[in-house]
Amino acid sequence: MKELFAKYLRNGILPSHELWEQHLISKLNKIGILGLSNVILGYFVFKFFGFELLTNEIIFAIIVMATVIIVTRFSYFILGIYLFYIGSFLFFIAINLKMGLESYAVLYYFPMMISMVQLLGRKETIRHLYVLSALGISSIFILIFAYGDSFTEAGAGFSQSTLKTLFSFNIISSFCSALVVSLLLISDYLKQERALIKALSEKEVLLAEVFHRVKNNMNIITSLLNLKKNTSKSEEVIEALEDCRSRVFSMALVHQNIYQNGNVSLPFDVYVQELINEITNAIGNKESTHVNSSIGAIYLNLSDAIPCGLILNELVTNSIKHSSQEELKIDLTIKETKNVVHLMFKDNGIGYPDNFMDHSTLGIELILSLVEQLNGSYSFSSENGAEFTLSFEHVQG
Repeated sequence: MKELFAKYLRNGILPSHELWEQHLISKLNKIGILGLSNVILGYFVFKFFGFELLTNEIIFAIIVMATVIIVTRFSYFILGIYLFYIGSFLFFIAINLKMGLESYAVLYYFPMMISMVQLLGRKETIRHLYVLSALGISSIFILIFAYGDSFTEAGAGFSQSTLKTLFSFNIISSFCSALVVSLLLISDYLKQERALIKALSEKEVLLAEVFHRVKNNMNIITSLLNLKKNTSKSEEVIEALEDCRSRVFSMALVHQNIYQNGNVSLPFDVYVQELINEITNAIGNKESTHVNSSIGAIYLNLSDAIPCGLILNELVTNSIKHSSQEELKIDLTIKETKNVVHLMFKDNGIGYPDNFMDHSTLGIELILSLVEQLNGSYSFSSENGAEFTLSFEHVQG
């Protein structure tokens, strides 16, 4: 019996359905079996008290439920939802007209509306909630109009004891239905939440492993470039290999910091300090190179951090390589204002040569390409040294 019920709850669920769709279909099946159980229970209770006027309505409800199961299984589940609620509203109109206003059968609308809001109250299905809510309200207006007409006086013909029985049963049944519907949906939401937490945890572990592997692979590449550089006798080759090594390291450092912090957003101030230290240790004279940095607490995502880090790598590397000063001074300011990151770099070197943009080097071309990747704006200046400014929009997320 348990296996049969579990199979019924998965009626209409396909592997291609997203997680929210699977839970929605499961909730529809739960609400459907609860509604059918209430109808059958009500039939036997009313029959016991000699009230046998709902046979046609019971048959109609069973046909509707069977149709919903078939449509959900072999067609689109949204169509099954529409059939379920439209059929339910028609059923409510019929039983209210037969039992009369004093039976309080109208209270069955409350668990139905609760289930509808819980079932369709999400952005993917909100338009269906609006449509079905309008249909539900329309059916209530039909009842209001009908109660004012003489043909609904059937309920008034019952004895006081029968009306009292109908009143009591409808009150208890509607209240219990609302409670059971709420418990079922809450249970399903808790189950869905646990599944999402588990999936998120697995994703975080997998993502951390990816960053770890990428970092290790890039470190292997930098090591291989170092080995090749140390065995080469050509100054040109050594310089080219060192440029490649520093660029790969700047990317590897991004993945390393993200892996260590356990967050896909990179604390850029920490990253910049580590990057500058690595560059000055690798190619510069640490004692004669002074970097004055003012960096705000900025967190960049991966798509912004890597190009920005590569730009900084090129700027600092070029300053050290082409410096003719006994003491190189670099001023670096990075701040964020209204979701726009501003980077200002300046040194006390010889500045950029005249018309350098017309004969740009690989480093300059790389900077321009990375600025375009960031959708940013930039400027070069050679007043009292090389100066570079960069601004790009930083979307939080």
